[in-house]
Parts: sequence; C-alpha cells; structure tokens
Amino acid sequence: MFTFTTKIEAATLISPANNAFNLDTFQTFNWNNVPYADNYEIQIDTKNTFDTPNLIISNISQNSREVDKLLHDTLYYWKIRIKVNSEIGAWSDIWTFRTKLKEPTLELPT
Repeated sequence: MFTFTTKIEAATLISPANNAFNLDTFQTFNWNNVPYADNYEIQIDTKNTFDTPNLIISNISQNSREVDKLLHDTLYYWKIRIKVNSEIGAWSDIWTFRTKLKEPTLELPT
C-alpha cells in the first residue's frame, strides 16, 4: 500500500498591486482562483513579519475579499494561503501597498 500527499500550491496575488501607493482605505484584495480550494485565508499587517497581524480573515470562499477601515498613510503587507480539507498550503508571496493621506480639513480664520 502506498500513501502520498500532494503539495498545495501557493496562491498568486493580483491586487492591490505590489508596491502600489496612494490607495483608498477601502480595498478589494484579489488573488488567482484555485478550483480545488475549499477556502482561503488572508493576513494583512503593518509589519512584514506578521508577528501579530492587524487582520486575519479565514474561511473566505472566493478569490477576493473587501476590507475597509484601513488607516490613512500606512504601509501594509498582505499574503494569502489556500486550505483544502484539513491541509493548508504555503503562504503566497508577500505584497505591500500604501494608503493615501487623509484629506486635510480646512479651518477658516476666526
């Protein structure tokens, strides 16, 4: 009797583009669709080490996820991994993007 396991591929990130800047604080994250994936997990952080990620979203059933309330003028890192049954794939490459500055508030002289 032979047993084997198949390596689960890493997802390929699509958008927001790597090193993008001046992005809105509402973003739709997209990655390649993997037909055999049960679901995906995304991590978004302000540190590329992901020691304590700012945001972890698991059990995403499609290859995109909307995220709002990101901070202004902040550098973010993000990555994805695929889950199939009880197996977990490798993390994708890590991409980065920066959100835009907050709009200034005009104050009239008194």
